[in-house]
Amino acid sequence: MKKTDLPSSLVIFDGPTNIKAILRSSIIPWKRLDMLGDPFQPGLAVELPFTRGELLEACIKEAIAMIFGLTHPQGLRQHNIQKAIKRWRQEDRFDNEDEARSALHELLLPLIEQHFEQLAILMESWQEYADKTRLLRLFQNHTALSLWENFTNHHRGAALRFRCDDDTTIASAQPVRYASQPKMLIEMKQEVDLLLGNDEITRDNLQDFLMTRNRELKNEKEWRSFKQADTSEITQQLIKTPFEASELSTIYLGACMTESDHQLILELVKTHYPHTKVYKAKPKSRHFELSFIELDNE
Repeated sequence: MKKTDLPSSLVIFDGPTNIKAILRSSIIPWKRLDMLGDPFQPGLAVELPFTRGELLEACIKEAIAMIFGLTHPQGLRQHNIQKAIKRWRQEDRFDNEDEARSALHELLLPLIEQHFEQLAILMESWQEYADKTRLLRLFQNHTALSLWENFTNHHRGAALRFRCDDDTTIASAQPVRYASQPKMLIEMKQEVDLLLGNDEITRDNLQDFLMTRNRELKNEKEWRSFKQADTSEITQQLIKTPFEASELSTIYLGACMTESDHQLILELVKTHYPHTKVYKAKPKSRHFELSFIELDNE
């Protein structure tokens, strides 16, 4: 996406220990995928969700339905399987499903073997990509309770708002897509459609599999930034990228932050980020919402 589509700023949420480390070092960490803690997105290790036999059986069942169905198949006309099914329907080739199953088994078995070799290559590509990829999660909404509860050690941490100008550290961030279903690297229906020529399937860019989130969380307005580890960084969990003090525009302190952490962060701001504004989260009366009170960090 174009950089001009970026919001003016984005927020990093984290617990008190990591927030203090970021402020002391002026370094933002991009994390390995296995540190995301999200079971709905592919991680470092991905297994095929079906066996050769299961994929073969699914293809045979779908093809039998196409052969004996009342309506003509609407797949890709030039696909070999589609042409074979069309010919069999015109000839009334099979008297029953058992006859069709035998012919389909012979036709599809070698295709399944070839397809599994291609899937193995896809999984190897994902493994290589996942090993190198480091990710930073960012958000537009600093008020979402889910973010404070899940990312800041139950309101004990803080949120850091960074500018998103063209020359800033997080200028490459992209918005996630919110959907009703997670995006799968490999799923049965897609592979069946591909093998039978039901539809023209295009494999997504590998990064796209990390850009889909539950639509129930759309109020968080999440963005993500990616970095690829080089040879010297491949064994490290984090890629650490420095930022300028001027990039950090605002700090929001959690409502349950300890007094010692509160005072330490104010000292760090006074010393290293004199132009950064600091706010303290406070529960609103009779509402499950937070208000933010600006603090004097002089």
